[in-house]
Amino acid sequence: MKYFFLFITIFLAVYLANLASHFTQAYLWVDALTHVSIRDNPKASSSAMSKSEFFNPSAPAVRNSKPLTSVAPPVDKQLQQAIENDLKLCNFWSAAYAKDRLDSSKAHKEQACNRYQRNIKKRGLSP
Repeated sequence: MKYFFLFITIFLAVYLANLASHFTQAYLWVDALTHVSIRDNPKASSSAMSKSEFFNPSAPAVRNSKPLTSVAPPVDKQLQQAIENDLKLCNFWSAAYAKDRLDSSKAHKEQACNRYQRNIKKRGLSP
């Protein structure tokens, strides 16, 4: 009988610890999300959702109406340096392959020259 009480005691201790952990984690997530929304939009601090509003399943859904934007291309100087670097690599591996005729040199040459050609075409430039 004493093992039964020991089992029940350990079971309840583990169950209550898991329950406390779950609620602590949920509270921390809500707290973190609230801080992020306030940090990203300081004007929203007065209209930030309370924790009870956050968990309200009957609340209307809010859609993000902002369109996705593409990443701005790097400046022309960086693009030019990247293309020049690709050309140098293409020339280096072409010379290395002409010299040693190894399959690894050929693979590096093809990869570097294909990247150079792809970047030239993508930028609308002529080689």
